Amino acid sequence: MLNKINDFSQLGNLIDQAEKPVPVKEAQPEPHRPTKRANKKKLEQARQRPTSKQAEKPQTHAIPSKSLSATFQLKRTVNVYCWNVKATISRSAKRDDLMPVLKRALENEGTYAQDIAGHLLGEEVGREVVGHRLLEMCTGLGLLEIQGEKKRPRYFLSEDGQKALDAGRVMVPEEGTWTIWASDDQLLEYPILRVKPCRESSAYDEVMGDKKQDTKKRSDNFETIPKWLEASVHKLSQPSATGNELIRLDSIEPRIERTDHEAQLEITWSPEARNLLLKGKIADSKVNATPTAPAVSFEEVWRELLEDAHLWSSWDRDKSRLLVSFSETKGQEREPMQRRLEFVTPRLSMFGSFDATSRLISIFPASQADAQYWAEWILQNKINTYATEPDYSAWCEQATLPLNEYSDVLNLPTRSELASQIWMGRHNQKNTSKTWHIMAVEDWGI
Repeated sequence: MLNKINDFSQLGNLIDQAEKPVPVKEAQPEPHRPTKRANKKKLEQARQRPTSKQAEKPQTHAIPSKSLSATFQLKRTVNVYCWNVKATISRSAKRDDLMPVLKRALENEGTYAQDIAGHLLGEEVGREVVGHRLLEMCTGLGLLEIQGEKKRPRYFLSEDGQKALDAGRVMVPEEGTWTIWASDDQLLEYPILRVKPCRESSAYDEVMGDKKQDTKKRSDNFETIPKWLEASVHKLSQPSATGNELIRLDSIEPRIERTDHEAQLEITWSPEARNLLLKGKIADSKVNATPTAPAVSFEEVWRELLEDAHLWSSWDRDKSRLLVSFSETKGQEREPMQRRLEFVTPRLSMFGSFDATSRLISIFPASQADAQYWAEWILQNKINTYATEPDYSAWCEQATLPLNEYSDVLNLPTRSELASQIWMGRHNQKNTSKTWHIMAVEDWGI
């Protein structure tokens, strides 16, 4: 069992090393040794204070790790690029003329022109050509696959066709010139932020009009498509900044024209909630989107941040708290047993750097000796009124409760012992009212 501190100046020295003294709000006179003739009014007030049974039950200070980390976020400004490109982009569209064809192919386990003409168009012979054209349209869009002989082909539902049937919408390709906003931010699963058709200048404007000089400058803006954008070809997804429709970049010419992006975006990642928020504006449109967050656990993110801060070895993984020595703590951290852990330049190997951030965490004594110092500090800090025996007993309980793992070995001084120690060190006390509150009731015997 750890022996209690006989010389209370040991605890005072630790406190002086870790924090600056808190100034007293009102100046207090130098205390004198109270006598049995102490102020009767003060004595009566002290006697009327509730007993330990009447006092409120002390509350624990441990806070669940989930509530502490739920607001932990990583933020940064998004790097945005904008290009005018020649490309074929498929966009989601409702095609009521094609859905019955897909449904027939599914129900009949394959279909053909005469089958479509008879079951959907009402005339097997006269409308076979129309049925064949509908099947060819579905095949061209990748919704049906051809099997069988060339003269008598049979059409079956493809994987994309099944998706279209489930969604009630078809991906329809559009070839032309597009303006694409994109980002190489590692947090974004899909790099394309927004697409819209680009209105090209007419031949007259380029040769004779006001845009003649602009056309010459534009040639300097052409560059080769970056690899990260090229990798998005054939991927079906929603634009990360709009999220209002599915698109698919089917093809794109290798030379693209860089242009002003007119965008300001910030990305916020909440790793524990697995939530990603993209806010700001692109051109004349506001952005408030929630793209898919990275499939990385909060534990992986937190470990890397702590390892970078050289704190992982002090992290209690089972109880989600940081083990610290008493001398390394500040006064405002000790009673709530919490610390605002600052990350000035947080960085993750997979996702790059982020803006400065912080997280409120639980802290706990790293050793039995630290727990002893901690409990005695909490006890002293609670002496803000007359320390009657019932109150002193309640304060001792409150001082050890948050340190329950060490409660069997903590040894707090009795009120008489603490009074003697405080009286001996009274000249070093910054808050003289504390000396009065314990010495008075000790002399009064209450």
